[in-house]
Amino acid sequence: MTWDSFRMPSFYEKTQHTKDCVWCGTEFTTGHSKKKYCTVLCRSRSRNAAAMKEKDCEMCKSRFETRTKRQLYCGPICRARSITAQKDKVYMAESGYDYIPKSGDRGSISELRVMTDLLSRGYMVFRNCSKHGSTDIIALWPGPYQVPLRFEVKTVTDLSHSPTGRYEQDKYFDHWAKVTHTGEIRYVPDLPKQETPNEDQRAM
Repeated sequence: MTWDSFRMPSFYEKTQHTKDCVWCGTEFTTGHSKKKYCTVLCRSRSRNAAAMKEKDCEMCKSRFETRTKRQLYCGPICRARSITAQKDKVYMAESGYDYIPKSGDRGSISELRVMTDLLSRGYMVFRNCSKHGSTDIIALWPGPYQVPLRFEVKTVTDLSHSPTGRYEQDKYFDHWAKVTHTGEIRYVPDLPKQETPNEDQRAM
């Protein structure tokens, strides 16, 4: 008795079909009459291609292909540009400006606002003339004991925003001066309480 005598009858054996892959065109043999693809990879690529749809980028108006209905932009660059444009619209609406200042000009505007506020409080104010420095503004309270206060000015969209970075770790300044587009200012920590200087103290 041989092993062939234990084989199943021929009507149990599947008929082999020779086909061409619908995706790559490769000839393959299969026991399933409805099989269309030679591999799982070809089947996945075919389904992905069928799901691809063409859309117009809302930023640059160029045509691109996507599989999702929620994708609005052709790539990360246009998405970043759109976010910037939306922030600029909010900035113009809140600040009342008719134009969008450059990022460096926004910082200068915020520093001038902080200087004006400190001057109105009675401080003597000095501004850093360099574009790069450990602190933006130094303020002195008039009197015999003039303790300098160092301010780092940051332009924020919300006063609850907490800036972080190397300055916070190195303690190059004494106070954060957070300024919104509308001109609101918050000092973190709060400014120390000072006695109102008299004319003699102001002259010192």
